[in-house]
Amino acid sequence: MGLMEMEDIQPKDDKLKVVIVEDEPLFCELLQMALSGTGQFDVIDAYDEAEGALKPIIDAKPDVAIVDISLKGDMNGVFLGIELRRRLPDMGIVLLSNHRLTSILHTLPPHNLNGWGYLLKGTVQNVETLIRTMRMAAGGMLVLDPEIVATQKPKKYGTLANLTPRQYQTLQLMAQGYTNQGIAERLAVSVKSVENHTNQVYSELGIDRTDRRVQPRVQAVLQFLKQTQGG
Repeated sequence: MGLMEMEDIQPKDDKLKVVIVEDEPLFCELLQMALSGTGQFDVIDAYDEAEGALKPIIDAKPDVAIVDISLKGDMNGVFLGIELRRRLPDMGIVLLSNHRLTSILHTLPPHNLNGWGYLLKGTVQNVETLIRTMRMAAGGMLVLDPEIVATQKPKKYGTLANLTPRQYQTLQLMAQGYTNQGIAERLAVSVKSVENHTNQVYSELGIDRTDRRVQPRVQAVLQFLKQTQGG
């Protein structure tokens, strides 16, 4: 997946093509209604199991797929997402779950963790969060559910302990898929201040921003996952 600057994520007037793989009919309908109502997405199809969805999705080449982790049949949503990304490396995948199992993210291919989102099903009712996660996943970011981010606690020994409270807040918002502008609005500071905080976060976490093969925000979120545990 090509690396993109945060403020270059697809503009809101650019509709994304979406497919849904969800075996709960009412929840699937809720998703379709929520996305269609935003005017930002074109839901091109929906499926209730993984095996029958694989080939049609590959043929359709959507921008992003929303995939329930727990699907009926021999292939669960995680394996479907991995296989889709193997065939369509530029497509974003947003995984849905009823449980806060961040360990699932450690099963994803370590060489290509950009372009994934992980949301709890209860969060989907927050359309703003759903939109942000889908757009950022389609743009090559790694996005975590806000509730998961809020309940993760830094491990006792690790580089996160070197971050100031404001830097840690910035990292938490980065993990939720906020752009610099979005972080500035949430923290009531200037965009320049946010840029300074993100640069300091990268420095403290030892992230090499000169390597264009690596998206620094994705690496920062990975460090957040590795150095925290559920509260």
